[in-house]
Amino acid sequence: MALLLVLLGACNGCGPQLPNPTEDPRVDTSPPPDDSGPDTETAETGPPPRCDREETEPNSPPDGTEELDLELWACGEFLTYIDYDSFRVTPTQPGWLKIQVDAASRGSPANPQLIVSGGGESAELLDGYLTTDPLLVFPVDTLEPYTLTLGETNFLYGEDYSWFMLASLSKEPVEWDAEEAEPNNGFASAAPFTLGHTVLGAVSSASDLDWYKLTTASEGEQTLTFTVNAFKEGSAANLVLVLYASDGATVLREETTGPIAYDRDPYFTTKITGVQDLYLLARTEDGRGSRFHWYTLTIESSAAAE
Repeated sequence: MALLLVLLGACNGCGPQLPNPTEDPRVDTSPPPDDSGPDTETAETGPPPRCDREETEPNSPPDGTEELDLELWACGEFLTYIDYDSFRVTPTQPGWLKIQVDAASRGSPANPQLIVSGGGESAELLDGYLTTDPLLVFPVDTLEPYTLTLGETNFLYGEDYSWFMLASLSKEPVEWDAEEAEPNNGFASAAPFTLGHTVLGAVSSASDLDWYKLTTASEGEQTLTFTVNAFKEGSAANLVLVLYASDGATVLREETTGPIAYDRDPYFTTKITGVQDLYLLARTEDGRGSRFHWYTLTIESSAAAE
């Protein structure tokens, strides 16, 4: 019996053995991954950007001027007593360029002023039509850069004095069927004006005076209506119309506003009897002029109401 046990014990190593998991290449014995790091799905990423292009201070002109692409909203704040924020945009095609500034319309207490310069000319806007937010729309015929500079009109500042600005291509904000014929800078060189037409013109410099000559249409009594579209459509022009008699010296009417007191585009009617020559002077009230100071002028005639 003892011999049998010895034999069985000796043959214990002769049968098949279970594999050792530490030696089997099919078994992954590497330690489990460390999950103690940050969860990328729940990690803090901060607030989303307020606009397409947040300003980078300092960006005061001329050295700090930032490049800005068309059709992208820029935004920032007036953070110091004198804080000018400057950007440069370049049109991608001829046409009309629109510069829109939002502050009050978005709940900001800021009252921005906008200075636009390019091609040796500049314009300054302190507000817009029925708003403190400036708007400038102007024709461009060359693909030159324009510098857009914002400042707080009253030099107020703080983190809540925010602004937003968009430069974009735009269609013509007005319609016309004739263009101003230069030179028409004086009474003697007044450009003929056809009643019933709309003329596109511009006060192109501080010394530019636009004179027009019109002839009334009939022998009887008639009403002449003078309409300007400029500031409320995005022009920098604050126009004055002065109507003169045939001698070019006697003032018949002078107008600086429209149908409401806040409308800076002149509008008026006057009654005239008989066929006669009249002269109209268009100039800016502040004596400024540039390509940004454009306007349309419409003069219509109708039989006077009984």
